[in-house]
Amino acid sequence: MIIACDTFRAGAVEQLKVHADALNVPLYQQGYASDPTNVAKFGIKDGMLYRYHRRCSVVVVVVVLMTTTNQ
Repeated sequence: MIIACDTFRAGAVEQLKVHADALNVPLYQQGYASDPTNVAKFGIKDGMLYRYHRRCSVVVVVVVLMTTTNQ
């Protein structure tokens, strides 16, 4: 399972959806403007349930850190 916690960058969730579909793995996402920590928290809980029912053994949390510079 892939958890899409990059809720800020345009196209991030769609990009992960393409990869998840290609790998035939589920994607957990709550859309844009969601709190990334909540997405991770509930995604991990959902991943644990999915793992129990579907024999999934890996949960990948995708987070992108953004920094700003004053130039």
